Amino acid sequence: MRLGVLGEALMAAAALASISFFEVLPAPFNSVAVGGGVGMLAATSILERSRRRSNAWGDAGLPTVPKGGKGPRGASMRTIDDARLLKKFDKLFAKFKSHEDSSAKAAALEELKPVVFALSSEIRAWRGDTRLRMFMLMSEIASNFDDKALVSPMVALLVSILSKGGESSLEVAKPMFRERVSAMYANPDFKNERFLPRLMLILDCFEEAIVERMAREAIHQWDEERFKASGEFLGFEELGPMAERDKLKAMLGQEISRAGLDQDNRALDRAVELYHTVR
Repeated sequence: MRLGVLGEALMAAAALASISFFEVLPAPFNSVAVGGGVGMLAATSILERSRRRSNAWGDAGLPTVPKGGKGPRGASMRTIDDARLLKKFDKLFAKFKSHEDSSAKAAALEELKPVVFALSSEIRAWRGDTRLRMFMLMSEIASNFDDKALVSPMVALLVSILSKGGESSLEVAKPMFRERVSAMYANPDFKNERFLPRLMLILDCFEEAIVERMAREAIHQWDEERFKASGEFLGFEELGPMAERDKLKAMLGQEISRAGLDQDNRALDRAVELYHTVR
């Protein structure tokens, strides 16, 4: 066997072994582990080479999904529909990664949004090849995050991934995006980005103090454009236990009372609207 062929075979085996290794690691270490090590290096190297030719690793340099049979530990493989979704994801991801033109990249991201949504159950499970794909998509988004033409579809995709991926996905995303999203939220150039405030809350795990602070900012400080764009999309319906929702409702009730006493109709309307988003 030629040295190059042997090298590729070893790297492929390392990548697959790495994926199997992630399965037995407890969260959040399994999600963090995907960011480094021989498996990640192997997958990245194969990704680059797959641009130039088709091989057994698929269009985006990621493991393809067999249409039948059993996995390493006897687990059932994905349905054919899931396999088709992953194949479509790979093609669109390769399209996004390969284009240099922002409009072409934005078009690929828009096409990716319904595919990522359709993979919600797999993202929620945060396992194996889907987890690797989401990590690589987030990494590529991070490398393009300063391109204003791509902000809207990138933010929407991150919200979709992180809303489904839970703590494991957040462990990966926080170092990539937390500070950059916070700076973007404070920048008036992005005040009309519908899901940006929600992404900030997700990255902060809907921490009570931060949720209440943003609610007050929305009521008293946001201009009409920002409130119209983002007011109903803050994700308060994603708050955890009933106690958390009750606390936020109590705070918003106080804001409603205060606005009524002050005859501040704008604050009153906004506080009432936010109150009704808390389920």
